[in-house]
Amino acid sequence: MDYSKSQLAPSHDTQIVRNGGLWLLLVMLLTGCASNYTESAKNFQALYSSGDYANSLIEAQSLVAQATPENEVVLKLQLANVQREAGKIKESVDMFEAVENLYQSYDASAEVSLSAESISAFSNPYALPYRGRSYDRIMTATYRALNYLELGDQAKARVALNRALFRQEDAKRMVAEKERIAREEMGNVDASNSSAGGVVRSSEVYSATSQAIADFVGLPIYQDYMNPLSVWLHGVFFLHTAQGIEDVEKARKSLERAQALAPQNPSIKEDAIWAATSGSRPAVDGKCIIYVVHETGEAPVWTEHKFQLPLIIIDRNAPIVSVAFPKISPVPNQDTLAIKYKTETYNPALLASVDGMVAREFNDELPIVKTRAVASATIKGIAAYVANKAAEENNRRNNSQAAGFLYLATIITTNAYTTQSAQADLRNWATLPKNISMVRLVVPVSEKLNIQNSLARPPISFTVPNAKSLILYCKTPAKGGPLSLHKIILNP
Repeated sequence: MDYSKSQLAPSHDTQIVRNGGLWLLLVMLLTGCASNYTESAKNFQALYSSGDYANSLIEAQSLVAQATPENEVVLKLQLANVQREAGKIKESVDMFEAVENLYQSYDASAEVSLSAESISAFSNPYALPYRGRSYDRIMTATYRALNYLELGDQAKARVALNRALFRQEDAKRMVAEKERIAREEMGNVDASNSSAGGVVRSSEVYSATSQAIADFVGLPIYQDYMNPLSVWLHGVFFLHTAQGIEDVEKARKSLERAQALAPQNPSIKEDAIWAATSGSRPAVDGKCIIYVVHETGEAPVWTEHKFQLPLIIIDRNAPIVSVAFPKISPVPNQDTLAIKYKTETYNPALLASVDGMVAREFNDELPIVKTRAVASATIKGIAAYVANKAAEENNRRNNSQAAGFLYLATIITTNAYTTQSAQADLRNWATLPKNISMVRLVVPVSEKLNIQNSLARPPISFTVPNAKSLILYCKTPAKGGPLSLHKIILNP
């Protein structure tokens, strides 16, 4: 069959539609795919917060089974915690081990920065892997140690506790690296786009940055990312399992440091004095030294704060551009604990504020978060502007119904993408507590303690075993909720 030239060539309208499709595809690719991470985790979080560990375990397992590599760390942390509270200690150990291996694999690779990748890589923060913040890594090692102790494996607990101290030292390196990346990325933004550099320093961005952490006032600020729980646990472990004077010296250093980090907790002092003066394990004839630790409440909740970005483009084709910042807020659901022995009542005092740890690191990460969010929004805005201008030019040249429709569709689509695709990275270890408290008791063996987290629920009765020292590790996920208890023998 003989085709004419006119039959082979596409019509003007067809060519316009094709070009328009390419423009829209370009914008869609630059905006990245929206993540449903927060929505997918809602049901699990609600179950966990209520103390329904059996059903939250099912939800957490499902989330991990469907996890992308980018979300693997944070979802496995959630699962490991719920496994621990559901009584599956061995499974929790294995999950925390898997997370630790992921940390090490990430540390072996170079940190992602704008010097290595195009700024468009940050158009979707969920496309980057969650590598674990410093407090995540420290608490991972600490929970591993607690799990090993509950299983009776003191050798592995010792390794995990040393890892927790290493992670605290390594936090200094991570902070320095984040500061370097923030300076580098800000410099690249300034060099590549003067508009974006100006916007980063605009009043709108300053206001959003200030709001991001405005609800946290008067919390403890732990020097060099130290975690008082980890430091204290390291101290009491080496004190009560000491194989010689070197272990007692390790205990002394950690207990004195814990005392400085948590001066409001008087229970640390007696052990610190013993470690400094005796050179041996503490023991009280016929009695047991009991540490009651209470995790309560939930770590800060992460939400998204969106606002319009003032792009410096004076043109009717300039799109509406939104930028999204994360915001954290404290969750006021902590509970108290009372331990009753005969006529005496003991209340744990604050040992560690997880809210304080989260707020400190969140604030330190803000420069990077701010730069990447603004840079991402700027790139989307420029891409959308280019697409709008091209569609307008085609409409002017062809002056057809299809061209006019495509121009209108391009404007609508680009505005929709530049406003709706902005996302803040809200991934966080949400099953961490709000606060951790501790009290030290010395009670005769075979005596009974009553442990109660609220008057609305019956107390847990605990019979003191024939041991020299132990930890009762308690958890209340929300005020008035169920109380779980882990018995950890330090010195049989």
